[in-house]
Amino acid sequence: MKTSRDDVIAALFFAQQVAMSRASDTNTIRFLFSASQISVEENGTPLVNGSVIYPLPLPSNVNLSATLGSPYTFDKLGRTNTAVLTISSGSSSAQIQLTASGYAYYILQP
Repeated sequence: MKTSRDDVIAALFFAQQVAMSRASDTNTIRFLFSASQISVEENGTPLVNGSVIYPLPLPSNVNLSATLGSPYTFDKLGRTNTAVLTISSGSSSAQIQLTASGYAYYILQP
């Protein structure tokens, strides 16, 4: 599950970085997810980040949900909607905070 959590944070960071370098009034960068996969798209086309090819499937025992549904569109300043994403596997879960500035981080559990 830690790998999936890191994959989600990396995808959000990648979406933000691409948006800040390429977003415009006619170019849209989005982070999309379902319970079983994540993706970063530019104008509806999945992107490639090094060896990561989107959409990226999550392991079959991992589920992703959020307080705000998919997609998250990033503007040219890297901003998006605020949300908490939850990754779960069995009885374990982890949360990722996505701020309005586009910053994503793991919420440490007490």
